[in-house]
Amino acid sequence: MQAEYRRQSRRLRATLGHDPVRLYRQLKQLGDETTAAPTPSLQSEKAAQVAPSPGSGAAAFAAHVAQRLTGTVLPYSDRVALLRDAGQRGIARFEANLIIAAVQHRGEAVAASTAGRAKRRSVGAVLMALLLQCAIVAGCWWMATR
Repeated sequence: MQAEYRRQSRRLRATLGHDPVRLYRQLKQLGDETTAAPTPSLQSEKAAQVAPSPGSGAAAFAAHVAQRLTGTVLPYSDRVALLRDAGQRGIARFEANLIIAAVQHRGEAVAASTAGRAKRRSVGAVLMALLLQCAIVAGCWWMATR
């Protein structure tokens, strides 16, 4: 079953590699179909494995990643240490990389929103200064014409 899934996913990647949206949708559909009706052998393998509760260590790991960020940048040495730490927590390397990327993306979104607010504040300050200068010039003109 897994060999068939891999064969079909490789075929999809080869044919739809130029269109990532369609590729993602087709791979998701293939994955859903594959997990919808597991074979008895897969069920026995899953029963033998002890699966951790979903998200049990992921949230704690995400908080740990957020503490290690320097702004929105994660130095390579910290990334390596975090991946090692994720392995000790039972989080697969791929999932750990996804969590790290999600935390970095969230940090970039927060930084972009605060930069937008700072820009709006600076525009307001410039407009207030311009208005004050106009008032001073108007006052001087009014005094000179009297």
